Amino acid sequence: MLSFSTYGGWIGVILAFVFGTMIAEKVARTKWIHIGTLLVTAAAMYFYGHTQHFAVYAVCVMAVSCMTAGFGLVSPNVIQTNWFPRRPTPEEVGCAPDNDPMNAEEIRRSQLEMQQYKSPWTMQALVKEKRTWLIGVGLGLMWMVTVAIVSQLVTRLLEIGYERTSAVGMLSVMGAFGIVGSWLWGWIDQKIGTKRASLLYCGWYAFTLILLILMNSQAVAFAAVGMVGVSVGGICNLIPSMTGTIFGRKDFAAANRLISAITKGICACAYIYVAQSVKLTGGLTGAYIGLIVVCGVAAVLIGLIKPFEKGGEKQ
Repeated sequence: MLSFSTYGGWIGVILAFVFGTMIAEKVARTKWIHIGTLLVTAAAMYFYGHTQHFAVYAVCVMAVSCMTAGFGLVSPNVIQTNWFPRRPTPEEVGCAPDNDPMNAEEIRRSQLEMQQYKSPWTMQALVKEKRTWLIGVGLGLMWMVTVAIVSQLVTRLLEIGYERTSAVGMLSVMGAFGIVGSWLWGWIDQKIGTKRASLLYCGWYAFTLILLILMNSQAVAFAAVGMVGVSVGGICNLIPSMTGTIFGRKDFAAANRLISAITKGICACAYIYVAQSVKLTGGLTGAYIGLIVVCGVAAVLIGLIKPFEKGGEKQ
């Protein structure tokens, strides 16, 4: 059953590319992609919760996994990079990018430049650029870790003796930690830079996984759930932040076409990874050990990400 989410996620790779291209080529507005994919997801979740037929369940699960490529990945990343979803550039509301000191004339000039700008990052150029793959695969693996843990957290709590009501309640509490985590990882990103923040994120998750393996008391369980919650709030900040740091605001939408597709495809593997790990080892401990290794691989890839040299295509 878990595998169907992975299959849907792989289809979502294509949609992530399509949505990203539509935005980059100004074929469709970001907010309409966001709204449209949310509506399809809402319909799929309704039937998911009311069906007694496995085929309908499978289609609904795949639909939800597909549509997250729009409202959960491509559109929010573009909105975050440009700040203003109702316009979505800052110049259109009289502001300067990153609060740079600019007068009204400079802001108008910047707005015109953004409207006329055509990114040199073609799909062919992105495919050949190693930073595209280092960002997509490195942070995609950490997104996979996030989904693998969260999707089975209640199951893990049940394994160690929690009642279902208590386990679901702890999952709800985790969401509150996610809000704090979103702010925290953004703050860390600002203080030490996106690359260092991402490496710290890998180490944080590796330690969290150790706690999930050693979960043998209520205190450890609370600490593990809290750390998972804080972690959940970070990955969707770090992916667009890294893309923007390397490719810049003007080229973000172009680069995001491929990077979002790569991260989506790898993230989708979380479900089939967990399913096969549990099948082979008989429990989640083996899956967690494997995820610690994944954190190490992700850290190596992220460590290899370098900014463009001065005088190159992008700072």
